[in-house]
Amino acid sequence: MALIIRPSLPDNNPRQQCRWHAFSTTSSLEYAAAQAIFNASQLAIGERNAFILVLAGGTTPRRVYELLRTKVTDWSAWHIYFGDERCLPAGHAERNSSMATQAWLDHVSIPASHIHTIPAEQGAESRSQRLCKDIEQG
Repeated sequence: MALIIRPSLPDNNPRQQCRWHAFSTTSSLEYAAAQAIFNASQLAIGERNAFILVLAGGTTPRRVYELLRTKVTDWSAWHIYFGDERCLPAGHAERNSSMATQAWLDHVSIPASHIHTIPAEQGAESRSQRLCKDIEQG
């Protein structure tokens, strides 16, 4: 198991740096991933008063999301986007947003207006238009 961390670099630095970390257990990887996200959030909030996170889909990140809900932070500065979504009705148990909500988002005080779900139940074209609007409005 490995965790790849790509630190932010100044725009004028064309090199992309990558650090690999090996973990002996899934649990240690999950804890490290949650801590890396938390550390990045604190840096972003300190510098820009906001942290933007794009969530992974599927069930793999569930434990990381559960660990994040134990952190003490300014949740009002967090902005959550979904990287992908399953074309299922809103609230369906197999939607990525449902898993993230149950594992994490229902347990912290991120404002609802900062959680940008993908309306996949409306079809691919509609959801892509809404996502573009959300990104433009930042």
